[in-house]
Amino acid sequence: MESCSLDEAACALRRGEVAIFPTDTVYGLGVAVNAADGPGALYALKGRDEGKPIAWLVDGPEALCRYGCDVPVIARLAAAAFWPGPLTLIVRASDAVHRVSLGRGHHRAAHAGRRARPRPH
Repeated sequence: MESCSLDEAACALRRGEVAIFPTDTVYGLGVAVNAADGPGALYALKGRDEGKPIAWLVDGPEALCRYGCDVPVIARLAAAAFWPGPLTLIVRASDAVHRVSLGRGHHRAAHAGRRARPRPH
């Protein structure tokens, strides 16, 4: 596997490709939800059963409200207070979330939003 710069990773994400990125606890595999055709590449790379939902990382409280629906006030306040940081929120998914990423039988019931603390260069 080849290492690349942050700019190269961002370009790959904009092209709908998968990127590997550090979070506060682990390395993750991800795609940009507004550029990729769906999370199929993530399922394939991870060897993940499509019946298991995939967590969604969002870049801030505004995105939490875009990809979640009926987001409780307390969740929005927590996101505003603690992001960036190691906070995971589970909210109902909006129609903006690709159905495959919800797993079989989840009927848009769960969506994980999390933002990792930015790392220094």
